[in-house]
Amino acid sequence: MNFSKKLSISLFISLLLITYVLGQQKSQEIPRFEKAECAVKIPKDENVDCGYLVVLENRQKQDSKKTIRLPIIIMKASSPNPEPDPILYTAGGPGASSLRQVNARRYIPYLKKRDYILFEQRGTKYAQLALECPEINDAYLEGVKANWDSERSVKKGMEAAKKCRDRLTEKGIDLSAYNSAESAADIEDLRKVLGYKKWNLYGVSYSTRLMLTVMRDYPEGIRSVLLDSVFPLSINYDETSVRSVYESAKKLFKTCEKDANCEKAYPNIEKTFYKLVEKANEKPFVVEVKNDKTNERYDIEIDGIDIASNLYGSLNTGYKLGSIPYQISELAKGNKAILQKMAEGKFSTSGLAWGMRYSHWCSEEMPFQSSAKIIAQSRKYKGFKGFQTQPVLQNVCKTWNVKPKEKIENKAVKSSIPTLIIAGKYDPNTPSKWGKNVSKNLPNSFFYELSDMSHAPTFGSNCAVTLADEFFDNPNQKPKSSCADKLPSIKFKID
Repeated sequence: MNFSKKLSISLFISLLLITYVLGQQKSQEIPRFEKAECAVKIPKDENVDCGYLVVLENRQKQDSKKTIRLPIIIMKASSPNPEPDPILYTAGGPGASSLRQVNARRYIPYLKKRDYILFEQRGTKYAQLALECPEINDAYLEGVKANWDSERSVKKGMEAAKKCRDRLTEKGIDLSAYNSAESAADIEDLRKVLGYKKWNLYGVSYSTRLMLTVMRDYPEGIRSVLLDSVFPLSINYDETSVRSVYESAKKLFKTCEKDANCEKAYPNIEKTFYKLVEKANEKPFVVEVKNDKTNERYDIEIDGIDIASNLYGSLNTGYKLGSIPYQISELAKGNKAILQKMAEGKFSTSGLAWGMRYSHWCSEEMPFQSSAKIIAQSRKYKGFKGFQTQPVLQNVCKTWNVKPKEKIENKAVKSSIPTLIIAGKYDPNTPSKWGKNVSKNLPNSFFYELSDMSHAPTFGSNCAVTLADEFFDNPNQKPKSSCADKLPSIKFKID
């Protein structure tokens, strides 16, 4: 073999070795995107790319190399020449999964022109690792069957949370790493590893708080932002949550009073509600519920707090607004069918990843709140005495043991990024006034309150979707549609 041939073989082997080494280095890069099978079942004929974002679990620990994997689904635009800036969507909660949106292409007009990226937040259902707590749901169901009072429910909820915490930490999970700041860094890492110069962000409820955090920490990669049902960083949620429900109910009762048909069918509906709650607290309704799988039967109590909770759930769901006066009126008459449905509904458990929710809430929300104010507002409003939207959380945070975040996590975000803010008039979770206040710190924002909607209008309002679609096309210009000015009033159910 001549010298030149030996040299050629040697160079070829060297190149192979270099390519292999570089490939190995790239496969170990953090952050990185790994193409993979989709984490959930994909609808037939849906065009997607799937994979996982690999990031450090805790960027604040310089010596930690532990990574987590976050599922990503990129729904491809129907246009053969899509715009270069996709839309990234992630769900609220905190603790809800984002990936079920893969079944909703027909409701996502933005997909005509842009790819639509579903981002599963750290700690949620399909993330690796997921911070799920079946202990929480088990304790809740046990309480429903046994008709625990609020004191025992809180005690058992704390015990279940501690069991979950102990189990997760024994697995080596760093609970302090599951918060908005880390998730915001995940989103920015994803943008970079996918190679997008700019993209658009879309958040609903809690994930609006997350998107505001991205706007604060990583503004350079954002073209525009859609915030649906804003949860501001500066709001102390638990100090005001009962008031928000009370004010939402008050709005609905007044709308009924101004509607001739509603007022005639349900006169003095607000007073009817208060009397109903008072009566049920004095003597709860008792309804038998049968478990079809086990044939077990349970006598389930429905007290005034249950009725207030049921109102809260209905106010939170746009399509149920018109039936609320009817429901109250029928409950006051002792309608057995509605009481049965309420009793059976108490057996429904949440699909939230409770560990993720607790880690966020106990580090970014509860440290900035007053226990005295939380307790006081649960006693203040007529018809809602003893009611809390999150009765266990304040006590859970005493045992969850995560370090409080910095004060910046309780400060309003200011940004010049083009932003569309959409709110529902009757929203008891994230009142429209929150969105209005946030808009004052976003000079390039457009704010819309939809007069017939509640929480998450972009999931139930054609007008909201139209406004969003026009905004993504030209975020520097106010949407042309005047649909928000032409919305019909609530159509009340009349028996």
